[in-house]
Amino acid sequence: MHFMPKLTEFLRKNKVIYTIREYKYSSDETIVPSIGKVKRTFIMELPNFQTFNPKELWDEYVKLSGFSNAEDWVKTAASFIKGKDVSMFLYHVKIVEGE
Repeated sequence: MHFMPKLTEFLRKNKVIYTIREYKYSSDETIVPSIGKVKRTFIMELPNFQTFNPKELWDEYVKLSGFSNAEDWVKTAASFIKGKDVSMFLYHVKIVEGE
């Protein structure tokens, strides 16, 4: 699992991050380069992402996203799907301590 550099640093500092991904992954452990082992937990599907209303992302998720607001977070996530109106998926990622 890869993150933009600023988000890798956010995860390192806070030990947790919420992330929006194009693919639906199982909830399991995986590796983040330069971080190590993390536990990835599926939270919800965000259908029709190109028309998704950023205000639907609750404050608790935005606070731990590494972005200052929902609009910036959604805009950045949408840039990875290049105009496709597909579902995206929200995950909670937590560093596995002692790994």
